[in-house]
Amino acid sequence: MVRLGLHGAIPSPFHKGWGPDPFWPCGAGRVRRVRIYRPKGVSGPAVGICPGRDGGARAGTGIVPGAMRVLVVSPTPTHPQDAGNRARIHALLRGLKAAGHAVHLCLLLREGPSPAALAAMRADWDEVIEVPHDRAKERRSLGDLNAVDDWVVPEAEAAFAALAARRPGFDLVLVEYVFLSRALEHFGPGVRKVIDTHDVFGGRAEALTALGLEDRFFATTPEEEGRGLDRAELVLAIQAEEATALRRRTRALVLTVGHPAGAPSGTAPSPTLPRFAGEGEVVRIGYLGSVNPLNTRALGRFLAAFGDCEGAEVVVAGGAGRDLAPRPGLRVLGPVGDPGELYSAVDLVVNPHEGGTGLKIKTVEALSRGRPVIGTAEAFAGLPAKAAFHAARDAAEVAALARRFVAGGDFRAEVAEASAALFRRYAAEVQAAHAALARPGALALAAAPPRLLLVTDVPFWRESLGNHARIAALAGAASAEMD
Repeated sequence: MVRLGLHGAIPSPFHKGWGPDPFWPCGAGRVRRVRIYRPKGVSGPAVGICPGRDGGARAGTGIVPGAMRVLVVSPTPTHPQDAGNRARIHALLRGLKAAGHAVHLCLLLREGPSPAALAAMRADWDEVIEVPHDRAKERRSLGDLNAVDDWVVPEAEAAFAALAARRPGFDLVLVEYVFLSRALEHFGPGVRKVIDTHDVFGGRAEALTALGLEDRFFATTPEEEGRGLDRAELVLAIQAEEATALRRRTRALVLTVGHPAGAPSGTAPSPTLPRFAGEGEVVRIGYLGSVNPLNTRALGRFLAAFGDCEGAEVVVAGGAGRDLAPRPGLRVLGPVGDPGELYSAVDLVVNPHEGGTGLKIKTVEALSRGRPVIGTAEAFAGLPAKAAFHAARDAAEVAALARRFVAGGDFRAEVAEASAALFRRYAAEVQAAHAALARPGALALAAAPPRLLLVTDVPFWRESLGNHARIAALAGAASAEMD
């Protein structure tokens, strides 16, 4: 039995041990005349373009097509990877390129990328389409909240229409963030439509208000978020808890696809335990974060609780430290081109994040570099964490645990070993999902999941009896992969 969805294997006569994959455009075992195509920057055998069942061009390796023309619509650049969302998008696109697909990045110039960043993106992707974006045109048409299309400016609308009219067209459109889901409405039914959510935006403003923070980014209602998500066939949640929430808001299939920190091939490296500071040496504690209210608040609370700790230096990288006042035991690096600049220079990474949603990319990135990490439960949300120091209550407890790490003893090795084991568990989960995401057959199955009819006379939603709970669990598990 083959489990359906992006987490399972997809059968194909060209994958050892499996049967035909009827969803591949040329069909299993059928030979057609092909044109040769090789996406820019992809080595290895050329790719054959064969006509699909609708007469349009489709790509493939050899006589069986496997490569796709992928359009990615993003308000965020992929270079440099100095923020979690940039690292996430870069990793997704890197995986698609490694699988042989052509990646065309439609970049809304909302964040003003530098000439060097644009040059790096042009070098990595097959095409970069730059779309002007004026933040002054962004609206909040629902009072203090956004309607789902409030950030789609006229220049973006025109770009979406032009890209949808291209021939040959695109096989897959991947939209980063629900607030750009309007792009999907320009493409017909022959195109796979996917939204990478990054976060849950319905109810976001209320959650930040509870923390005493002003929402400066996009925030909407659950109903508006659902309207945007319904434009896709497939919705990617970055962690399981958010996938559950999003399934209540959309008819689209929602799958959990975490962050694949690791090698460019999409495989995850085995973290190596670092050499700790020796007796009498300064223990360096690292933090990396972009300049957003959640990061600066958490960092400030951590530093206040950590105080002056003899034998320790806190090293802060990224925009989160731009307003920090110099003091003994604190070194501010500012933005770094490569997060490895921080991780290679520290003995411990902390993430004192409090509140918010999404997967904390900075946690995954630090784990992937073999660094021991201590953080709050929110910092490890979506990760299969087991240790208490991966589930601290707040920034103050993270500071206390960091002080214990500085003190030495067996605790340092305990944190290092638990962090390495956690990353291995997480990487195994994520790698399979990302590998399948790059396969056309997997996308076809995900976009048209099997339908299940559940017949019962038991009011299982009450969950007041044992049989109620069993049926509710069955329905919940089935809804993750079936209609």
